[in-house]
Parts: sequence; structure tokens; C-alpha cells
Amino acid sequence: MGGRRLSATGPSPGGHPGVTREGHGGAMHTRTPLALSLSLSASVAALAALAVGAPATASAPDDVAHVAVLGDTPYGPEQTEQFPALVDDVNAHGFDWVLHAGDVKSGSTPCSDELLATSRALYDTFEAPFVLTPGDNEWTDCHREKAGQYLPTERLEHTRALFYPNPRGTIGGRSMEVVPQSAEQPEHAQSVENVRFHAAGTTFATVHVVGSQNGEAPWDELAEGDHPAERMAEVRQRRAANLDWIDAAFDTAQERGDAAVAIMMQAEPVAGEPGYAAERALLLERAAAFDGPVLLLHGDEHQHEEEAHYGGVQNLTRVETFGDTATQWLSMTVDPSTEEVFSFRTHEVGQDGPIVDTGVASGPDASPWAGLAGLGLVAAGGTLVARNRRA
Repeated sequence: MGGRRLSATGPSPGGHPGVTREGHGGAMHTRTPLALSLSLSASVAALAALAVGAPATASAPDDVAHVAVLGDTPYGPEQTEQFPALVDDVNAHGFDWVLHAGDVKSGSTPCSDELLATSRALYDTFEAPFVLTPGDNEWTDCHREKAGQYLPTERLEHTRALFYPNPRGTIGGRSMEVVPQSAEQPEHAQSVENVRFHAAGTTFATVHVVGSQNGEAPWDELAEGDHPAERMAEVRQRRAANLDWIDAAFDTAQERGDAAVAIMMQAEPVAGEPGYAAERALLLERAAAFDGPVLLLHGDEHQHEEEAHYGGVQNLTRVETFGDTATQWLSMTVDPSTEEVFSFRTHEVGQDGPIVDTGVASGPDASPWAGLAGLGLVAAGGTLVARNRRA
């Protein structure tokens, strides 16, 4: 599955050709031999249409991306020991890239250089490019006694240096070119972790939103006590960068004529919590104005969930990946020729097939899951469990 067209999305004043999405089906998309045959047939038809000057109505197979999605792993010695088997499982699928939604370690383990370096070394064993957004455990929670009582801002600097040594390229077995916010928006030169790239008719962006109230929670376990001025200065700086980067993602997608937008952050920007209010409000606003599916991908709570119509926005879907596990993970197919664009499968290391196969809807009637807005779908031992969820 490797070798598909991936490109960093830089400024595009003149715009780019859009993706034609006519004749989409509403069914969940899975890659079966029949589906592949239909995709190839559609590609031949599209080439024939171009030959006579008619618009193409389907994407070529190269415009489909296949992605592994992780988060909140590895946690502790046991998961660190299990992690190579997870890497082997993911590598065997030949994904185009791997996404990690933050937390490279447990919050109750030391934020030491050595432990962080162990996670970085494990991530480099993935054959595909590895795209990481930071979590709270690697920096803002490092004030905790069990984490070593580090000054969080110092750990943030270390995290940026360790996991983003070349802001224009990812880590992982092979690097993929990305656009870092630090280069495109020099006023946010510190934000090397916020990146953007383009594939499969979709703009992807990482945004540094973390748990612990998005970094606003007091550093009250430091030996000398909290540093409120330093803590809130960091929050304000990062929040300003996040808002500009969310805007840039949607602006770029519109200029390109992209079919969809995917935003990955560590923590869900939940309603009613001040630390997330600004990012949440802008995400909902920009998603509602975008003509296509928008995906919010995150981790933090260690439950795989899918929630359609997130925050009351018809085309916005929230998906949380597995966490606190080195045996379960998600795969995502990104196909702009389908109405939903994004579809997911859950996997368990050592099992051949998925536990659950689901689709992400772009409208109220586009997927069998559309009627479950406001609920989380939790994969638990092969069953789906619906639970109430505050959007």
C-alpha cells in the first residue's frame, strides 16, 4: 500500500484543481476484491472521459490512502515489551503513514530523557512515516511526583527537539515531507509540532491540544509549587498558534478544492471546559462552513469511540483511537470517491480480521451509524457498546 501520492500543502494563492465527487455511494467503504475491481473500472472510465473532454467523476486508485492510527502508547514496561509486535502487525499492512494522537508514555512514569528516547526509538521502527501530535504526559503533566517533578515548559522544549528534529519531515522508518507551522507562520516559530500535509483529496493537520485542561491545570506537584504566570503564558502562546493553524488547514483545503479535512489533536475539546473553548468554537465554526466531511481524530481517554454530527455540526465526526494498549489499534481508509471519505477498522495484534468495521458519515443519511449521533461506539471484545457522551 506504500508509495501513494502524498504532498505537503503549502500556500496556494492560485488554488489547485478540485476533486470531483459526483455519484458517491452512501454505503460503508471496505477494500474487497469487488470494490477494487469497481475502483479500477471507474479509473478507466475517468481516463476515457478526459480523452473526450468530459469531467472525471472518480478518483484514481492512487488517491486512496491507508493509515494506521494509534494513541496513548506505550504505557509502562509491559506495553513497551509488547510494542514491537504491534509494530510488526502494522508494518505487515504496508500503510502509507502512521498517526499517533499523543501520550508517548504513561503519566505515572518518569518524564526522563531516557524514557522519552525509548518511545522515539520504537516509533522509528515503523516502516511508514510516523506523524505524532504531543500529549500531556510528555510535558505538561511532568510536574507530578511520579513523573519526576520536571518543569513542564522545559520538558516541552525537550519533546519538540526529540520528536521534531526536522520540522519539515516526519520521524518513522521513512520521512514524509510536511508543512510545519513554524515555517509557514514565523510568528509561531516554536510550534514545530503543528504540521500539515495533503493526500487522497484531503488536508490533514495536527493541532497541539492536550489533556489536563489543555495545559491550564496547575503544576501543583512541583517542589516549589505552581508557576502560574509561566504556565498561562505557554497556554496563551500555544492557543494563538492552534487557532491560526486550524484556520490555515481549512483555508488550504478550500483553496485546493479538497474533498475533506482531518484534524488530529491529543485531547477532545469538550464542551463546558474553558481550556478547550477557543479551539472547539473555531473547529465547529470552520467545519460547519466547509463543503465536505471533517474528521476530528484524538486520543487521551483510552476508549475507541465514534461520534457523528459532533457539536451539532452535520459534517463533523469525532473518532477517538484506542489508548493504554499495545495490542489494539485502528486503521483508516481515506477515499475521496466515497461520500463519507473516511472509514475505520479496529484491529488486535495477532488477529487476522477486524473486530468492528465502521464508516464515518458526511451527512445525516450517509451511513448506518448516522442515527447514533451523540453516542460513542466503543469496541469491546468484538461488540459495540453505546454510551452517553457529552459533545
